[in-house]
Amino acid sequence: MVENFVYIIGYQFERVHTGMIKWLLDWDNTEISKTDKLTIIENFYKYSKKAMPFNLNHIDNITCISEYSFGKRLKIDLVVKLELEKDKEHYLVMEMKVDSIPYEDQLKSTKNIFESNNIVNAKKTICADYFLLLFGSSFACDSPGNRHDFSYLKLDDIISVFSGLTIKNYPYRDWIVSLEEELKRYVDVKRNIELLPSDSIYNSNYWLKNNYRIYLPLFYYIYDDMRKHYLDRKKSWSIYSGINNPVMNWNGGWIGNDEFELFWEFNYESFILKMWIDKNKISREQLNNMREKLYPVCEKTSYQGVKTYRKYSEYNSIFKWDFDFKKMDFEEIAKTVDNDILSIHSGLLKHIDET
Repeated sequence: MVENFVYIIGYQFERVHTGMIKWLLDWDNTEISKTDKLTIIENFYKYSKKAMPFNLNHIDNITCISEYSFGKRLKIDLVVKLELEKDKEHYLVMEMKVDSIPYEDQLKSTKNIFESNNIVNAKKTICADYFLLLFGSSFACDSPGNRHDFSYLKLDDIISVFSGLTIKNYPYRDWIVSLEEELKRYVDVKRNIELLPSDSIYNSNYWLKNNYRIYLPLFYYIYDDMRKHYLDRKKSWSIYSGINNPVMNWNGGWIGNDEFELFWEFNYESFILKMWIDKNKISREQLNNMREKLYPVCEKTSYQGVKTYRKYSEYNSIFKWDFDFKKMDFEEIAKTVDNDILSIHSGLLKHIDET
């Protein structure tokens, strides 16, 4: 029987975390001491490695607004308004992610719209700092190249920000425990695969019983553990959502031209050679001809793969190599990919051109 309220509602819901932070910080909530509230504010700057632009002793009031709205254009997860001395205001603008991946456009829009709607006037100096809190598998995924002044706080940072307070209330204790258990799920994912009571990794009852969210979030954690084992550290592996499947893409392996590109990625347990095509320039027949030229190259690897279904779309699978994440060690998989399968990479374009 689950007694932790976070699991009863659902750890994956961002509102659980937004609501808890609002409850902890709002000045009107006298169940939480002002000392603890100020410690949390201080920790936000400490663990984001950001200089605090005001004096904690100058905070007269804290108001928290969840789903801060600008009409239909945008809703910000949480805005914390700090009222300072001399009629000044400072805002902590917070976006929360659990398993969804942060995108640059959202961060850019949040910052631009918030600032355009809070213009400095003659009476008040209005400033803001921006924070992105990553509570779940989102911290294993790729972050945007341009963060638009958002400071990222990953799960271990979030735990540090909110731990060690004098709060005894059970909602706070439940929440902290849920954060700590999520971090443990991330750290122990390989061990939990080894403890699976079945030969297949797709044992939904087992994962759900251990409070994992299946299957994309689970595979984000698996991929993040796996990519630590790749021998060639120059290779960069990106983790993100393929909409219907988890992806770990070798982002240094895209080769081609403005008509087509070949690339490599893990989808679930399969490592796949894929091709992007411009359908205005590449016909179905041309795509199938390129497939036929690539098959002999792919079949030369010692670890055997198979041809994939011949669909015709913008993104197409060409050949795949299936692995067993339950039975094979991650380092063994990494060595096979690095030393065997990717050994054919440099010759792919040449083979298409010369055949």
